[in-house]
Amino acid sequence: MNKQKLPIILASAALVLSIFAVVLIYSPSTSLGSVGEKLIENYLPYVKYNEGIYSALGITTTDAMTAGDLAATDDLTVADDSTLTGDLTVSGATDVSTFTQGGGRTATSTVNSAETLLASYFDTENIIEYTPNLSAVTVTVPASSTLSSVAPNTGDVRQVWLKNATSTSNMHVTLVAGAGETLIRGTSTPSALIAPGKYAVLTFIRKATTDFDILLNIFDN
Repeated sequence: MNKQKLPIILASAALVLSIFAVVLIYSPSTSLGSVGEKLIENYLPYVKYNEGIYSALGITTTDAMTAGDLAATDDLTVADDSTLTGDLTVSGATDVSTFTQGGGRTATSTVNSAETLLASYFDTENIIEYTPNLSAVTVTVPASSTLSSVAPNTGDVRQVWLKNATSTSNMHVTLVAGAGETLIRGTSTPSALIAPGKYAVLTFIRKATTDFDILLNIFDN
């Protein structure tokens, strides 16, 4: 045998044996654990090295996909129903053909003639049903410093519907801005008085400071 060819033959043999070992170790016939416990990072070392799955190709699944944090740096297309149980942050433009806004509802009542609403009424709620039980009441919106979660960033906008839930005549609810807030009434809203059974829409706009402008529209017909 030509001595010059021997190192090449040995190197080729070593490569073949290495490939065979990898195939054997990661063969599907090898026991990988129970269904649902076959984590890809446990069986493909390069995924661990890469700290995730990186692909120039699309990832397609015909079944449900369960994920923790999901980050997409390019277009993300979902062709079936999608359920998100955590917060969703979108930094780019968003086009929605049909959108139903969910949100919580808080019902509360008072025997006072004046009081301040709680900040917790505004954290995840869309609708606040407020019932004066003894007389008309003046309510103050919580101070802007307590509503940071409503619209946390400059330019953020959030709407909340406030209903005077009493059916008793003359038991009006009058809104007053809290500290760090400016209440701005719409042209068709001559006062900040909500009649029994009527709604007011409060649109919170976060200013460059931590303050809010609150646009007020009352539906009284």
